[in-house]
Amino acid sequence: MIRYILLICCLFPLSLLAQINTEQVTLMGRHALYFDDYLTAIRYFNKVIETKPYLDKPYYYRAYAKFSLEDFLGAEADCNKCLERNPYLTEVYQLRGLCRIHNKDLKGAAADYAAVLKDEPTEQTALYNRALCLMQEKNYDEAETDIVQLLKIAPRHVRAYMVRSQLSMERCDTLGAIVWADSLLTITQRDASAWSLRGRLALAVDEFEKADTCFTKAVDLEPEWGDHYMMRAQARHAINRFDEAIADYNKVISYIPHHFVAHYNRGLLLATVGRDNEAIEDFNYVLTEEPTNTLARYNRALLMERTGDYQTAVSDLTLLIKDFPNFIYGYMLRAECLRRLGDEQAAKRDEAFVQRAGLD
Repeated sequence: MIRYILLICCLFPLSLLAQINTEQVTLMGRHALYFDDYLTAIRYFNKVIETKPYLDKPYYYRAYAKFSLEDFLGAEADCNKCLERNPYLTEVYQLRGLCRIHNKDLKGAAADYAAVLKDEPTEQTALYNRALCLMQEKNYDEAETDIVQLLKIAPRHVRAYMVRSQLSMERCDTLGAIVWADSLLTITQRDASAWSLRGRLALAVDEFEKADTCFTKAVDLEPEWGDHYMMRAQARHAINRFDEAIADYNKVISYIPHHFVAHYNRGLLLATVGRDNEAIEDFNYVLTEEPTNTLARYNRALLMERTGDYQTAVSDLTLLIKDFPNFIYGYMLRAECLRRLGDEQAAKRDEAFVQRAGLD
């Protein structure tokens, strides 16, 4: 009897010690989260989960760490495990909604935000995120309902105005979108995104001077954000302010050297103002990144012919004609280049093709 009593006494402290260690390890993991040391946090929560897999919160904490490391699939899986153990944790639905957005499951994300709003009907992040999901799913009426509710709760919610404007655009109501964008600018003059939105809407209705002004405001507020320069360049191109548009594309490329569209658009403008060799460099870059880009190859062929590099022009045109056998102007231009290279026979073959096409 004495032996069994002693055994029971020994077991109880060991069990209590395990419990204390689990709590301590969880606390250490949460401290690691606080200091953004996510890998260390995951290691701590792994230990807790191995010891007591029936607990709910360690899965949530580990999910948060994985989300912060952009392991969205792993984070969603941990949220699922947490909710299997406790389906009443609102914060877990909130986090899983974000995971599902990143994992392209917008319906699932909207359902998670609905769960949040069931418990907290005025939760602003859930209203906003669900509206975004519903809009992406083309469920415009429900998305608008969420945004209207959000604006009742937070009348100066900048992003809500932007979504309301976007909803109008999705319904092909450009004027309505402009009304909401203008309303937003009465609330804030210091938000670059608001000016950018208004500039994009001005572009949509061909108000290029207005667009230029709006994007300039955005540039002043966020001078290192390349997209503002990109959009302003489009407006300036449309009103023939080519040199200023080129300067904007230069800014974009200085911030984002591999910006494919900026290189292409700058090449077009450089060719327009007669800076052919610089334009060729841009089209060279585009074709290095995307050898099948037909428009870039055609534009380079035109520039090569104009600058006297007939051999490269012929090579580019030959590739284009191979892909587009009925490209009449390609045969015409190649014939000119071939003749300048002294290949009369090949030039006559191309000209004969053009004549036959004209008869057909």
